[in-house]
Amino acid sequence: MAKIPVGCSRDNLNHLLDVMDVPSGKACNCVCPSCRAPLIARHCNGHRESHFAHDPAYESEYNYSECILSFHVALKLMLKQIMATSTEILLPGYEVIEPYSDETITVTKEKMLQFESIEIDKNGFDALIRVKQHRLAIIITYPERKVTDFTNYSEIHGIVEIDLALMQRSNLAPKMSWSERLSRALILGTKSKRWVWHVRADKLLKQAKANFIQLQADERESIKESISRRRAEYAEAKAKPLMVNVRRCYECFKDYSTQEAMERCPKCNTKLLVTSIDPKYFQR
Repeated sequence: MAKIPVGCSRDNLNHLLDVMDVPSGKACNCVCPSCRAPLIARHCNGHRESHFAHDPAYESEYNYSECILSFHVALKLMLKQIMATSTEILLPGYEVIEPYSDETITVTKEKMLQFESIEIDKNGFDALIRVKQHRLAIIITYPERKVTDFTNYSEIHGIVEIDLALMQRSNLAPKMSWSERLSRALILGTKSKRWVWHVRADKLLKQAKANFIQLQADERESIKESISRRRAEYAEAKAKPLMVNVRRCYECFKDYSTQEAMERCPKCNTKLLVTSIDPKYFQR
C-alpha cells in the first residue's frame, strides 16, 4: 500500500492535513483523500519519512487495492490546497536557443511573482494565476503524470511545470512536514519548476526569424551589388584602350619601343622617358 503523506480530516473532508500535524496512530482522525477509508498516522524516526497508511482493521470493508491514491497524487492535492491561499510564487528564469545563430535569448529572469487571484483546476490546468491582464498556468507533474501537449493558448501567457519528483529529491530535511516543504518550494525554490511555454519566447523567436530572413535578404542584395559593380568595372576596363609603354623624346616628339636598348634619342641625344600611351598615338 502507498505511503500517504497527507490525509483528510474527518471533521472537514475538503481539508488536507499533513501527517506531521496530527497525533500518531488512529488518533489522527483522518481518512484517505481518495477512498475515504480510515487512516493511521505513522511518525517515523531517523531518515524514514513519516506517513499515513490505510488502517488494516478496515481492509475487509474497503478494497485498498483499488484505491487510486499514490504518494505523488497526495502531494499534488496538498500543493493545490496551499496554492489556493497563496499570493506569490517564485518563478524560474527562462532562456531559449535562437536556432539561426545558436545564441541564448533571455525570455525572463528568476523573479517573485505576486498575483491577485488564483483558480484551482481551471481550463485543464492545475492552477490558473491572474496578474492584471495576464494569465499564468501551473501544471503539477510526477513520474506517472507528464506534461501533455496543450494547444489552447488563446488566453494563456505562460505555462510553468512543478515537478514533484524533483521536489522529493531535494535536500529538505526528512523531519520537515510536507506542507512546509511544498510551501517553501512554492515561494523559495526553482529547482522543481520549469517553463513549458512563454508567450514572450514565441515573440522573440519570431523576431529572430524575421531578423535572420532580413539578414539573408541583405546579404543577397550585397552580393548582387558586388557582382553588378564588378561587371561594370570589367566593362569599363574593357572599353578602355590597351596602353603600352614607350620611350619618348619630348624634344622631337618621337616614340621608341621599350624593346629597343636605348636611353637617348638617336636624333637629338635627349634622354628618353618611359610613358604609357594608346598605341594609335605612337609617334614615329
